[in-house]
Amino acid sequence: MYLSSNIFRICFLGLLVLSGYSKAELISGWDFQTTGTGGTAVAFSPATPKRYFANFGSGTIYFDGTNGSSDWFVPPSGNTGTELDAANGTRYNLGPGFERNMFGAAALALFDTSANGKSAVFRFSMNGFRDLEVSYAAERGFSGFQSHTWASSIDGVNWVEQQTISPIFTLYESMSLNTIRSLDNASNAYLRLTFFGATNSNNNSYNRLDNIQFNASAVPEPTSWLLISSISLAPALLRLRRTFVQPPAARS
Repeated sequence: MYLSSNIFRICFLGLLVLSGYSKAELISGWDFQTTGTGGTAVAFSPATPKRYFANFGSGTIYFDGTNGSSDWFVPPSGNTGTELDAANGTRYNLGPGFERNMFGAAALALFDTSANGKSAVFRFSMNGFRDLEVSYAAERGFSGFQSHTWASSIDGVNWVEQQTISPIFTLYESMSLNTIRSLDNASNAYLRLTFFGATNSNNNSYNRLDNIQFNASAVPEPTSWLLISSISLAPALLRLRRTFVQPPAARS
């Protein structure tokens, strides 16, 4: 009975540990408005930034030709021909603490057939984390980009395609990628987002992005793995104990 009770306690404690590790947490987030934590706010062209520091957590989005990204065009004055601009946002896919305002410069807009095949690159850290979950809100104008192709890398040079999201709807919707495991515990993690399918160079040839979330689960410490291993052995130990304490068969 004493051994059985201890095994039960180990299993119960292990379940508590595992439940703690099963919950993903926000490691990088962009609402394109919050600046109190060092994040970058979007602005209307010609002041639209080409780099966006995460508004929550850490990480950077590049549109400037570095880190494997394309160099997106923003004019020195006005907004004629711009490929980046600000736009109204949404409350779809809001993360914890994200700004709820939807109007004015509240989301990032990407424009024009000239940007077909161009990429944005996210650089962040997965050190100590695994099982990356990516979600975001997006909408397109009637002639805007119709697909988003995502790829991952650990060096910003060699890329592995992960998933293509299509179609992009003409009203804001939440988008989610399949869990990405190729970046588990990577000190330098990269995601590349490539846009395809814009059909006209006009005010309707846009996509809008808002409330981007990267969530991941903490990698268990070695001591936790030891506990998990002991849990997996618990049923075998219980069977072994029963074998040794099995009472002799009654004689007829």
